[in-house]
Amino acid sequence: MRMDEESFLHSPIEYDLFGHMAQNDYYYAYRTCSYEMNSMIQIFRNYTSRGRLRLGKKWSQSRQFNGAHCGFYNNWFIGSLDFFQSDDVQHMLQWFDSRGYIYRDRLNDLVIQTGAVYAFCPTDKIHRFLDWSYEHFTLDKQGCPLWGALTTGYMDPESDQRVSIFLQQLEAANCTVDPLSATRKVPGLHVSHDHVQDLSPLYNHLPSALQNITLVSVKAGKIDLPGKREKSR
Repeated sequence: MRMDEESFLHSPIEYDLFGHMAQNDYYYAYRTCSYEMNSMIQIFRNYTSRGRLRLGKKWSQSRQFNGAHCGFYNNWFIGSLDFFQSDDVQHMLQWFDSRGYIYRDRLNDLVIQTGAVYAFCPTDKIHRFLDWSYEHFTLDKQGCPLWGALTTGYMDPESDQRVSIFLQQLEAANCTVDPLSATRKVPGLHVSHDHVQDLSPLYNHLPSALQNITLVSVKAGKIDLPGKREKSR
């Protein structure tokens, strides 16, 4: 294991992720939630109230969106080209681009992509993978994790060892792991024990036998915040 800014997977599991998507007819899949969608609220309203009308269609979105929802941390994701190239999604993306939101409002890829999925992708077509372990962090100037997570998967038998080794690496690098930071508005680096029912419950499609498991993570920033179950839909 190494600690850097690159995203990579930890898993002894080998299976066809794309085949899993196709078999279940999922349009979009992700691994982690990052709560940073507030910048999208007014822009989304502008599109639903004005931009959509120019298409000559009545606005019909898949779900209500208020900016407090889970943002799909898209350093790793799988998306259907048919979905992203559909007329509805293309109209939204082109509308954003034509108004310079990316440059003027620093609208990033996470919020744009998440906005399109919330607007047009049915709930049963979105999937959150929780079976394999994953890591992605943004580092500060000292090389310590500033934002991101090492999230363990329920099918990874080495998950506890991965967390233990990673914490040893953090200690060796003089990176502070704060046990109290999980309750802060913007948590610092901390260890978290997440119940799967609080992790985008409508998207993880877990069988009943796995509904009560807990997954261990090392997180920094607004990643999979506790108590956000209702805002992860």
